[in-house]
Amino acid sequence: MNKVILKKHFRDRLAERFGYSVSEVMSVDRESVFVWTKKNLDRCSNMMIKRKLVSRTDCSFMVENIKLNVVICGNKSNGYTFINTVIPRINLPETLTKL
Repeated sequence: MNKVILKKHFRDRLAERFGYSVSEVMSVDRESVFVWTKKNLDRCSNMMIKRKLVSRTDCSFMVENIKLNVVICGNKSNGYTFINTVIPRINLPETLTKL
């Protein structure tokens, strides 16, 4: 099992921009949280996630929390899981991403 490291940028941005605590975001509701990687990206309907994740490395992932309207970005490396940052959850229409 990987050790999880929460980066300072993640904690700061979570508090400043969203007003959530780490425990609020890390409690998982299976119906409203989805983990996206390049392997399952074809099933993702969120165009913002598709666009951002396609350009990242294979070890990158995004956790979409529909209930809290946030997307957590991270990556896996050498037995560690790094939680790097959190961004607002938006779903861009497909026509806008093609521009």
